[in-house]
Amino acid sequence: MASMDAAQLMSCELYFHKVTIDQNADNPTVLTEHFIGVAECMEEYFSISDKEAQSTEVKESRSKFGWAWLELPQFPMRELLPVAAKALQRFPMHRGLVLAIADWCIDVCKSNVLAKMEAMRCGMLQGLCLAAGHLALCETFGNDEYLLAGCIFEALRKAAETPSLNFFSRSMKVKDEFYAVAREAWLGVRIDTVLEALEKRGTLMNFEGPQAPNPALVLTALFLRKGSDWVTMELYLQVVKSLGEAFGNTFPTIAENQAFERFLNETFEGFRGKVLPDARFGSCGDLLDEARLIHMRRLYPSDIPWDHRNSCLNPTLNELYRNICTVSEAQISEQVVVYNKIRRNVRR
Repeated sequence: MASMDAAQLMSCELYFHKVTIDQNADNPTVLTEHFIGVAECMEEYFSISDKEAQSTEVKESRSKFGWAWLELPQFPMRELLPVAAKALQRFPMHRGLVLAIADWCIDVCKSNVLAKMEAMRCGMLQGLCLAAGHLALCETFGNDEYLLAGCIFEALRKAAETPSLNFFSRSMKVKDEFYAVAREAWLGVRIDTVLEALEKRGTLMNFEGPQAPNPALVLTALFLRKGSDWVTMELYLQVVKSLGEAFGNTFPTIAENQAFERFLNETFEGFRGKVLPDARFGSCGDLLDEARLIHMRRLYPSDIPWDHRNSCLNPTLNELYRNICTVSEAQISEQVVVYNKIRRNVRR
């Protein structure tokens, strides 16, 4: 009974925030306040959800796509994703709002295919990329900017990445249901005004060619060039990996735009010079090799085959991921405790 009471209280609190957010779509201050309130609910959301019977929709999706996580049946947090995406698209320069939504999105989209697909369908990638683009326009880039960039790109990663290693044991037909949504979301990103402003400033070149490069990939490559620490670098590379994976482990429009192909190659080679001599960059070297393989696969697909049962092209990364235990449904309760502790420490 206690868990039912907690679930009802949580759903009522979240419903209050949702109604207030819906009624104040034009007020970034109120939106920020209530998205912070929603994010604070995540401290208990998964613990309470763990005591509730999961919906048929969740159970069927788990079985189909091979993921193991949970949500509150009385109020699936993914219901707030469309209003969050609209808020980001409307107020991408409001740092408090961007930080609150990005931090919350990290939790909502963790391992949950239903949430990930909703986020991609409703325009969350567009909103996060717009926010990142406006951040890239800053004249100076200090600790606050790097922290916000890290949060934005971690949210992008969580929204778009595949949910678990079990996902790769599914048929290609099933996997492509997820990838098709991801492809549409990545191809739908439009940040023309931001890219034009960066070109006028000289931060970014004009990639003239028969086909424009993917804006999200351009933006992520730009942040890779800005990166200074292994944490944010790894996040940028994970986003690069997820974007490529959606297109069959290739990058869209690379071969059709030689100027951007050179820019991307220079980005990876420049980053390689930072990573290789420095042990502090950890797995960034393997992720960089993965990004370079995805890049080369677009240019020379027959030379770099992809086994769809593996999450990566890089054998070292595949081995690393295989050694990471995949969470089963029986282990969710234990993992909720671990995850909540990690996220509390991050927020502090």
